[in-house]
Amino acid sequence: MEMKLRKVFLCLITFLVVGVVPLNDSVSANEIHFRNCSEAWAAGYGDISVGEDGYADHLDRDKDGTACEIVKSKGQYRSRRADGTPLNKVKATYWEQVGGNWYYYEKNVRVTGWKQISGTWYYFNSNGVMQTGWKKINNIWYYFSSNGYMQTGWKQIGSNWYYLKDSGAMVTDWQYLDGTWYLFNSSGEMLTGWQKNNNVWYYFSKEGYMQTGWKQISGNWYYLNQSGGMETGLKRISGEFYYFAESGVMQTGWKLINGIYHYFKDSGAMLKGWYQEYNHWYYLDEDGRMVTGFYTVYKSDYYFEKSGVMQTGWKFIQNNWYYFEQSGAMLKDQLTPDGYRVDKDGVWRVAVETTTTTSTTTTTVVTTTSQEAPRENTEPTTQETTQIQITTEEVKAQ
Repeated sequence: MEMKLRKVFLCLITFLVVGVVPLNDSVSANEIHFRNCSEAWAAGYGDISVGEDGYADHLDRDKDGTACEIVKSKGQYRSRRADGTPLNKVKATYWEQVGGNWYYYEKNVRVTGWKQISGTWYYFNSNGVMQTGWKKINNIWYYFSSNGYMQTGWKQIGSNWYYLKDSGAMVTDWQYLDGTWYLFNSSGEMLTGWQKNNNVWYYFSKEGYMQTGWKQISGNWYYLNQSGGMETGLKRISGEFYYFAESGVMQTGWKLINGIYHYFKDSGAMLKGWYQEYNHWYYLDEDGRMVTGFYTVYKSDYYFEKSGVMQTGWKFIQNNWYYFEQSGAMLKDQLTPDGYRVDKDGVWRVAVETTTTTSTTTTTVVTTTSQEAPRENTEPTTQETTQIQITTEEVKAQ
């Protein structure tokens, strides 16, 4: 009798320890146990085979390897719910496809919203339908594969490229990725080619990389600064000045900038110093400006007309005659090749004779002055003013 009581006591202990249904979420599926089939049916379990979650010998009445069946007729066992309605065998956590839509159940409850399953994020709408493709959630766009996997990183969808953060959020606007700047429009599409952003033009390669520095595009040269912005106007780059049109195209040749002419070489660099074009010489100062009028170069004076062309030979300038050599340098304080003397300022003056007579003497003063008449119609004279005094006696003697 004592032995029987001991066995009953041990059975009760086993029942209490093993047979109770775990209530905390930390219990894994293979630790599911039921005290009786009513509990199993209430939890949605039926026809539980050996080795499946929830199977126990005490639930398998006929010991045929299938638990939680009841006798309905002629010794046959049928699955049913606790309320007696037929039951297909289900598990507490599972996928279900209904009418082309996928649903996910957790503890027999249909999941909605975000859910991480086996390390992958999914999103289920308010009806529990697994989402695919583009979905806007809390004003943020996400992309899900046909299997419902939330996508991250670079994705080509159709003909466009997109970038999705680690959170799955689609990016827009400027993004710095792997050491390179990219620009995405409001639809998340990666932009290429010329793009205007905040009134500044940028250029992106076919891979989407923002470009900087010198770029030849469609046969034209452009310069994109360190921020990627296209330069226009007069810009200093690596110690040289360049000029870019409003379109950003680098300019060459003569260009009128703020009313002053500049010349840009084939390389685009602004020219300084002497420049010859069509047998004409021009001079561009240290700021690259084409000079006009009188200008001193290396201690020699030159004259450039309004067009900038350097002058040679005789020139009548501001009521004075000047002579410029073939090199363009103005002669000073010496005879010209055709025998005329110019003073220290380079001016040639025409001799003019005036006579003053007093009671005792007659004085003739010869001075020099420039004339507006052609130089060829006047006689050359000496540079210096000469005064000749002739006495009355000398006049008589003559």
